[in-house]
Amino acid sequence: MIPMKNLSVFINDKKFEIIQESHSHFSIGSLAYEAEFHSNNHTIDLLSVGKKQYDVYCENISETEYDVWIKHHVIRVKVEDSRTQLMNRFKKDVQLKSDNITIKAPMPGLVLAIETKLGDIISPGKGLVILEAMKMENEIKSPVHGKIKSINVSEKMSVEKNQTLIIIEPIE
Repeated sequence: MIPMKNLSVFINDKKFEIIQESHSHFSIGSLAYEAEFHSNNHTIDLLSVGKKQYDVYCENISETEYDVWIKHHVIRVKVEDSRTQLMNRFKKDVQLKSDNITIKAPMPGLVLAIETKLGDIISPGKGLVILEAMKMENEIKSPVHGKIKSINVSEKMSVEKNQTLIIIEPIE
């Protein structure tokens, strides 16, 4: 049995306080959930929440951040335990404006449509590219407010996993 763990989970920048009571039992506020993640070492994994099951694809962005594809949506998830939160308090809160955001293909597929143009100013959640993968159309959305600096693909182009699609210059 794992020890009880308090986690802060940010889903698209909205914060949830979660208590992990055991490997598969979690509480969010006064609500209890039973959830398990089953990795099958393939591209698609299985997430069970109660009696419902979902096919998901997770891409590790950093030590604490993931892009999760579930039901045709991409969700940016950041998970912080108490140690990570403590470390973040001591880090300098400086992020250079010149740090561009690179949008990469989360899986191999075919670019069906490009929903933006070079130089466009976009908001978080704005559709960027429609990627067909495993016979499903997946809309890749912007995680930030910014300006389109580069479009590295074209319509009807096949892409590989982690291939750069679009580069965005963040705007404050």
